[in-house]
Amino acid sequence: MPHYVATWQMEIEADTPEDAARQAWGHMRREDSTSNVFEIIAEDGERARVDLTELAEWNAEEEG
Repeated sequence: MPHYVATWQMEIEADTPEDAARQAWGHMRREDSTSNVFEIIAEDGERARVDLTELAEWNAEEEG
């Protein structure tokens, strides 16, 4: 099975790195969160941008 690195990022103003991490975690876990775009890096260095909202909409259309 291939190995990937998935990253998500946002800009945050915070007093400490820990506070920034807590804010990011809180944002990602909100029910109405739009934290759904990831950069995926494969073992060979190939990069892809994956928007899970677009993917879910595409899958719904295919199933519909």
